[in-house]
Order: sequence, then structure tokens, then C-alpha cells
Amino acid sequence: MAGIPAVLLPSALDRLPPSIRRVAKAACALDSSLEDANALVEILNNTTESNLGQFLPVFFAFLHPSLIPTSQDLDVAALSFRNVHRVHSAQQALNAVYRLEIPAAAQSSLLSRAFAWLQFFLMFEEYLPTVAAFDAGNSCVNFIIFSQTLNEKSLGLMIASTRFFALVARAWNLLLTFEDHELQLLGLQCVFAFTDSLDEASHCREELIEGAGHTLDDLAALVAETISLIVASKDRPMSLQSGDLLDKVLDFVLKFDGLEPMPTTRMLPPLCAAMISQRLVERLTIALCALVETTITASVSSSALDKALLILAYIFLSPGGYRNIPDTAKTGFFRVVIAVGRRQLPAQHFKVILGQMFAPATVYYTVLSGISEAFREVEGLALSEPFRQSTVF
Repeated sequence: MAGIPAVLLPSALDRLPPSIRRVAKAACALDSSLEDANALVEILNNTTESNLGQFLPVFFAFLHPSLIPTSQDLDVAALSFRNVHRVHSAQQALNAVYRLEIPAAAQSSLLSRAFAWLQFFLMFEEYLPTVAAFDAGNSCVNFIIFSQTLNEKSLGLMIASTRFFALVARAWNLLLTFEDHELQLLGLQCVFAFTDSLDEASHCREELIEGAGHTLDDLAALVAETISLIVASKDRPMSLQSGDLLDKVLDFVLKFDGLEPMPTTRMLPPLCAAMISQRLVERLTIALCALVETTITASVSSSALDKALLILAYIFLSPGGYRNIPDTAKTGFFRVVIAVGRRQLPAQHFKVILGQMFAPATVYYTVLSGISEAFREVEGLALSEPFRQSTVF
């Protein structure tokens, strides 16, 4: 019990008002009844600032790790319904941390205990609908953030569970409203850890669309806003964490649409097509600028750079795709590419993509006529065969 605030010690239950003392003690016991658990949840749901002193010891005892079933109890049929109420109470504890002015010394203890219970229930596929049903306040964001600690077994159960990815998309939506940038990045890293399993879950794409707002346009807006969020501030240089996150967002687009490493002149796949109206080209141009100016690890920036260019190449080479891009976005993009080429020696793959993008005559005549000489200065680019065959060369 070292380091635990006195108000959270089990003995604090003895100082509770008589009206809730019996219920609290009964509900915190291993053999508590369903009625006791229901009564305690009702009490905790009505917790306010004025009775915060009563709230803390009750939750701390109710969520004690010793009450979490052991490995010998990992049989859903053997678990009492009382434990289902504990996962609801764990969720109430998480929401209360945000809702009430809980002392800092108590926050981490409450969070760790609530997370421990939630993590336990995620090991059982039968309980996932119960956990995923929470939809108030920051609940699904909490669900995503703590899930970074999941082991491989429980992670696999979650990914396979029906409607799980709808929950992921709802959390993704909520995270974009957070004012705490670091918390946003942490939560989004967890979101994209799940979406990395796109190819393993056949229901994933449909559920992500549903959770984002029921249409592909909603999901496209979510992706586009996330790209802008990562590189939005000129006063905040791109960190290794944000660079890695940008790489994962772009990887999500590639996987969702099944884009091949080399762009082709075909119809745009669905997500990329939906993002055209979300100012995708402008947003990716800003991202490219941030990558050019960053000092983060070269492997991270190069990976994100290649993926951003690949997505843009698909847009430029698709039938009618180039005509749908605003002229200001085209000019801005090509000038950024010049800066990219001057800043670092383009890799062969990079040069091949650029060569394909600049092949159409419309690209040269509408955008590049005034800056074609600048492209000749990009070291190695003008020597690549695709570029030599293009109108620009």
C-alpha cells in the first residue's frame, strides 16, 4: 500500500456515510451479489464534486487488482455476472477522472486499476460487446489508449470481434477534438496499430466507414483531417513521433485502397477518390513541406515521403484526376518536389514516380513551363529514363 493516498486505503471505507457503507463493502467483496453491484454502480454514477471523498475509496477498493480473476478462472462460463458490472464500473472510473477534479496523486492509481480490469475483459470475446458498447464522453478513446498495453492474444480477439473497428473509428473521430496534442498522438498511434491489420479482418473496411459516419466521404474526411493535424503548426516542428504517425496514416490509405508500389493510369480507388474533395493534394503538399524541413530520422521521413508521392502519383495519373486538382495545389506541389530533390538525392523509386507524373503534356504546359529549368537542377532526376522520355525533359 506504499505510496497510496490515505483517502484510498481500504480502511477509508469505514468512514463512508452509513447510507453507502454497507453497499460499498458488499460490492467490493469477492462474493458480492448482483444487487450490491447494481447499487454501487448507481451510487458511483451519481458522484459529484461535493462527495468526491466518498467516491475515491469506493472505486479504489471496488477495482482492486486482487479481485481480477486469475489464470485458473479464464473460463467465461465460470465468471459471475458480478464481474460484468466491474467492467462498467471501471469505465465509470475512467470517465470520472475526466469529469471530476481528482487529485493528481489519485489519478494514476485509479486509471491503472480501471485499465487492468478493462484489459482483463478484452481477453474474452463474449465480453467485447459489453466493453465496446460504452459510447459516452471519452469512453471509446479510453478504450483505444489503454489498449496499447494489450498482449497478442487479446489483440487478436479484438480485431476478430464484430463491430470492433466501428469503435476504433469513433475513437479516431473523438481524438481529433482533443486539445492535448500529445494525447492525440498517443491515441492515434493506437488507432493505426489496429488498422495495420486491415488485411486480416474482412469486416474492417465496412466497420471503419460506419464508425466514421456511415459513408466513405466521412472516412476520407477523417484521414485528411488527421494528415493536417499532424503537420498543422509551423511553430511545432515535426517530431519523430508525428513523422512516424504520418507514415502510418499514409500506409493506411495504401492498404485500404490496395495501391501497388508503381502508379498506373487507371480509375482512382475509392478512398483516394473520396479524398480529392477533402483538399487531399493541398494537405499532402503541406506534409511534404514538413518532411523536407524536418530533422527526424531519415528512414521515417523517406518512408512517409515515398508514400505521399505515390498517392499523389495515382491522383495525377488517373483519368481526369489531374483536371480535378486546383491550379494552386498543382503549383505548390511541384515546387515542393523541387525542394525535396534539392534537399536530398532522390532514390531510384522516387525518380521513376516523378517521371511518370510529369509525362502527360498537360502537366508541362499548365504548370511546369515556367519552372522546368529548376527541375533540371535536381541532381539525378533528369538522368532517369522515365524523366528523359517525358515532355518536361
